Amino acid sequence: MTKNKTNNLKQKVKVKENNLKSKQKESKPESLGKPLKAKKKKNKKLKKEMVESKSSSPHLPLTKLKDKDTLMTETKTKKLKKQKNKSDLTPMRDEKQTLSDKSAFKKKTKHKLSDPEVSDNSEGVILPKKFKLEKKILKKEKNRKKFKRKGQDSANDQGRPIYRPSTSSHTSPFASHQTSSVKQDVARLKISTGFSWDNQFTLPTSKTIEDSSSDESEEEQETKVEKTRAEIRLEKIAEEKKIYEVEKRRLEGDDEPQTADDFDRLVLQSPDSSLVWTRYMAYHLECTEIDKARAVAERALKTISFRDEQEKLNIWVAYLNLENMYGTSDQLEELFERAKTNCDSKKIHQRMISVYVRSEKYEEAEQLYNVMVKRFHTDKQIWMNFVQFCFRNNRLDTGRKLLQRSFKCLEKKEHVEMISKVAQMEVKFGDGERGRTMYENLVANYPKRLDLWSVYIDMVRILGDFDGVRKLFERALSLKMNAKRMKFIFKKYLDFENQYGSPDKVEEIKEKALKYVESKGFYDEL
Repeated sequence: MTKNKTNNLKQKVKVKENNLKSKQKESKPESLGKPLKAKKKKNKKLKKEMVESKSSSPHLPLTKLKDKDTLMTETKTKKLKKQKNKSDLTPMRDEKQTLSDKSAFKKKTKHKLSDPEVSDNSEGVILPKKFKLEKKILKKEKNRKKFKRKGQDSANDQGRPIYRPSTSSHTSPFASHQTSSVKQDVARLKISTGFSWDNQFTLPTSKTIEDSSSDESEEEQETKVEKTRAEIRLEKIAEEKKIYEVEKRRLEGDDEPQTADDFDRLVLQSPDSSLVWTRYMAYHLECTEIDKARAVAERALKTISFRDEQEKLNIWVAYLNLENMYGTSDQLEELFERAKTNCDSKKIHQRMISVYVRSEKYEEAEQLYNVMVKRFHTDKQIWMNFVQFCFRNNRLDTGRKLLQRSFKCLEKKEHVEMISKVAQMEVKFGDGERGRTMYENLVANYPKRLDLWSVYIDMVRILGDFDGVRKLFERALSLKMNAKRMKFIFKKYLDFENQYGSPDKVEEIKEKALKYVESKGFYDEL
């Protein structure tokens, strides 16, 4: 039963498909514009029949109901529907487009075209190429009108005839009625005489040539070719070499710095060099910028390492000199107190005394020496420097008293050196005879000290007593000394006679030296 039903349904579907095909063949394009409601109803009926057949035969699969023929018919019907829709809509759409384009063109142009092809066209369809040509023509006409107005304004200002270029003859037929009216109004440049080949032609003057050449050179400068990467790299290398050479000269001292920036570079290169800092301070002092010089000194004290004590001491001394010359006494005292806390007190005292001596402040220097003698009473060199200061500044009494004061503070082995120093000062700046007597006592008490004999002989030679010098040499040679000391005395005696004596005296000394060598039993060239 089920098989019979399915066969009947298939036969019905085939009959209906054949009917549809025959109708489609007989149908004309006029029937395409009919509404699609009837077709939809027919399709619904077919669907219902298919559903009923499915319900009657539920055990059959859905795929067996659709054959190849049915699928082909469905696709054909879909294609036919699309073609109908297109054929119904295209003519109406073209009419709308033409109307809208026509109205837009009329608004823009605002004039009737005299083209016979366009006027004879019953449908009013215009090709797009003609639109473009007409737009170009309109733009050209607008530009011509602007050019006319500008030319008229300039001619009215200067009172000269106007030259207007002639319109091109190759204009389109769409704008022939407009360009004809424009050509009639165009003004021409009128020339009294035409061009003649008989007239002599003159070259331009040198001034005009120079002007033109200068203009060309300026244009060439403006249109220079950009540098390549290799050229830029070579320029950078050359600049670096120049900078390196300049910095090298500055470090070596060949190229002296001339500005504050140059000194800043030097300071960055060698921050622990007191010489660079002092030169920087001197530069500001030459420019009468004392505050800047003080600032440089403070910078130097902060930047120099604490390990370089001597470099830092040099900066303190330079700073003290600055305050001594350009500052007040209070500022100098404050700075000196700071220096004592940051440096070796003995060294800074000695340097401060030298600052006072250079500036001829002898009273301040003497006061500072007294302070030093009290604080460093066991130092022999401080006593000697104080004695030397007193004798050089004509303070002989204070210098002689210092000898007795030093005996109380110093050890006995250091007394001989103090006496010899005071005796030398007496010979140079005080009483020479008093100095000789002091040395006579020393030589008598310490006869075997060769250093005392040599200093005593030099003192007498400075006084100009050459006979006294020869007597001292004879006294020294008569003493019993070892061979090295005797050799030293003979050599010194020979040098003296070569300088101040005669050749006979030189021969005598040589004979004495040979006899001394033979008596000792050995020979040594003198």
